[in-house]
Parts: sequence; structure tokens; C-alpha cells
Amino acid sequence: ATMAFLAARSLALAPLRQIPAVSCLTQHRAMSARRKRQKPNRDAKLTIVMKQDYEGLGVKGQLVDVKPGYGRNYLIPQGFAAYGTPENIKAFYDENAQVAAVRTKSDVVLEKVARHLNTKNIVAMRNPSKPFSIDANSICDMIEQQLWMKVAPERLEMTPITQIGPHNVIVHVSESTTSALQVDVLPAN
Repeated sequence: ATMAFLAARSLALAPLRQIPAVSCLTQHRAMSARRKRQKPNRDAKLTIVMKQDYEGLGVKGQLVDVKPGYGRNYLIPQGFAAYGTPENIKAFYDENAQVAAVRTKSDVVLEKVARHLNTKNIVAMRNPSKPFSIDANSICDMIEQQLWMKVAPERLEMTPITQIGPHNVIVHVSESTTSALQVDVLPAN
């Protein structure tokens, strides 16, 4: 009994050990939270050949790069695509489809730009007591300032504007797509 008493007494009289404010486990967690582990194949792509058209991805015969899981688990089992092996590329790849896919994507974008320009108008302030003329270069500058778009003066079909009021300017977005942009010339006071 005396031995137990002496052991308990020595523990009670011994100076308290310094306990760290943050335990080792908490420090380890904090460090691992700061440096996030990078997955080694995070940006990996799988080349596939489209077997049929898939909206937003590609057309039949086009080579497309997708995330491996999407291609392996959805596109290939559903029959939309095949792996980009030399045999499959030879069987399904079509250069014309590749060119057509790029062309259709750009046509869609150009049609969106044309629809956007149809809904917009730009404003020019001019003093009606003084003669003025607004030419294609001035319209291009106003489009850049007000709509944040760059348009070449050659793409505008117009005559110089010399009167106050609304005017329409034809913008040739592409060879086949045009848009009507309204230019409001208002009197400046």
C-alpha cells in the first residue's frame, strides 16, 4: 500500500507536462487540408470516334476528346461512339464530318450574334444645328463602345447618316447571315 501511495504522491507533486495547444493529429489534418492532393490524371482525355450525331458533342465520323469516364461509361456502351483506335478511326472517321462540325458550330455562334445585334440599338448624340455625318467607321466605334463588340467597317452596309432619328444599318455577320442594327441619332442639347 505504501508503494501505491508513494507513486500517487509523486504524480501529484510532479510538475505538469506542457500540453501542446494543438495536438499532433489536428496539426496533421490542418496540413493535409492546406495542400490538396492533385489527382494524377485530372486532365486526361479519351479520343473517341462518333458513330452517330450527339448534340453538343459532335457529329457522325468526328474525332472528339472527352473525359475517360464519360466515354467509357456512357458514350461507348450506348453506341454513340467507339474508341479512337486506328481500326475504328479507319472505319468511322470522316474528314468532311470534322470540317462540317466545325462549320456548324461557327454558324450557330454567328446566328446568335446576328440575333443579338437585331435586338440592340446604339445611340449617337449630335447637334442638329450643325451639319454632321456618321459613317461606317463612326458606327464601328460606337458598336465597340456601347455593345463591346468589334465589327469591321467593311461588314456594314449603309449610307452616311446626316439626319436626326432612327436609322437601320445592315451588318454582314457572315456570308450568309446578316443583321439589322438600329442607330438612334438623338439631338444633343
